[in-house]
Amino acid sequence: MQLLKAGQSTLRDPLIREAFERDLVRVPALEAMESLRVRQVLADSVQLASDPDLAASLELAGYSVDGLRKVASGNALEAGAQLEALEQRFGRDKLGRMTLGTSAVMIVRPQPMFPDNFAPGILPTGQALAAALKGHRIDDMVWRRGLTYAGALSTTGSRPVIYCSGTVVARQWLLTAAHCLTEISPGKPPGPDTLRVYLPFQGGTEQVLTAVGHVNRDMKAVRVDQVTWIGDEIGVPYPASEQAIHDLSSQGADIALLRLNAQDLKALPNPIPDVRLAGRMGEGIHSLVGYGRTDGGLPAGLSLLVGLREDPPYDVDNVLYYGKAEAVGNGGFCSGDSGGGAFAGQVNGTQARLDMVGVISALSDSGDGTATICLAGTQMLSSVVSARNRTYLCGKVPEACKD
Repeated sequence: MQLLKAGQSTLRDPLIREAFERDLVRVPALEAMESLRVRQVLADSVQLASDPDLAASLELAGYSVDGLRKVASGNALEAGAQLEALEQRFGRDKLGRMTLGTSAVMIVRPQPMFPDNFAPGILPTGQALAAALKGHRIDDMVWRRGLTYAGALSTTGSRPVIYCSGTVVARQWLLTAAHCLTEISPGKPPGPDTLRVYLPFQGGTEQVLTAVGHVNRDMKAVRVDQVTWIGDEIGVPYPASEQAIHDLSSQGADIALLRLNAQDLKALPNPIPDVRLAGRMGEGIHSLVGYGRTDGGLPAGLSLLVGLREDPPYDVDNVLYYGKAEAVGNGGFCSGDSGGGAFAGQVNGTQARLDMVGVISALSDSGDGTATICLAGTQMLSSVVSARNRTYLCGKVPEACKD
């Protein structure tokens, strides 16, 4: 009965669901569980193919929507063979999630791959599914909904464009990079009415573009009530040139705060985790979260990537420095990630509270041009751990600094 309910809740395509229900009658429970896993992933691939960005990847690999749907609703052995071929093309991570490339530790898209009452954003392995069915509440698997604090900074207007990433701290303020404001409003700080923050996994319907004109996922827009940045506090003029932006980054002053509209936040269907400003750097794995490019190519659609680093940054004069990363998914960052957050520990979407250590700011070219493909000799973040920056941020948002 549990397997039947799981299949009915996750296999929305009637042909695929009917094929699984036939397996329930014909094969032992373990084989039926594997059938559900296989058909879930194939059905998910069909859904992914409705996304133009991912459809292109599938087509390049030789897969069509109709072909995948036919296999997913057919013989279980043939479906398993097709899934194996797909996995060779796209790969899986250690947690059983299908990835879009070997360099990505975790790629998340706001369009849900499963209904929120099952396993949002997770493509479960047989073991993960079995665990979910052994007394665990299925709706406790909140990996995707746990990333609702990652915002994207956008313009307003009839064709809003996303420029940067950001992090909702204390559930009401977006902490981002000051240089993101200059891209939207060169010469003077932008007014609140010229900005929007788009939040993932909130069931929104708004359309928004990337900087190169690609239509992004449906997201929920939140209005901005106030714009403030650290330069006003420490006597740094609003950057009006590339050199001024570089100086801002090198001083660890690439920090801006946007107060989000309380009414819009109250209307969000899914809660935002509690993001606090870390009081110390911490040791071990750190995570970087942003909506930037996932490789050196042009960005297609909006992708939220969590990169993991085993080497904590070092803090010098309000700036956090990371050395070279092997790939963006391995803790590097790229265009569009600016303003995103660095967090102590491994972000996996299950945390009720996160400790933020820095704001993604700039890449420093290593001298061989690698910054152009997002692999820089040095990666710079404005520290939220350093005394100066923490004093400013805690003065503006004291709730973010409480233990």
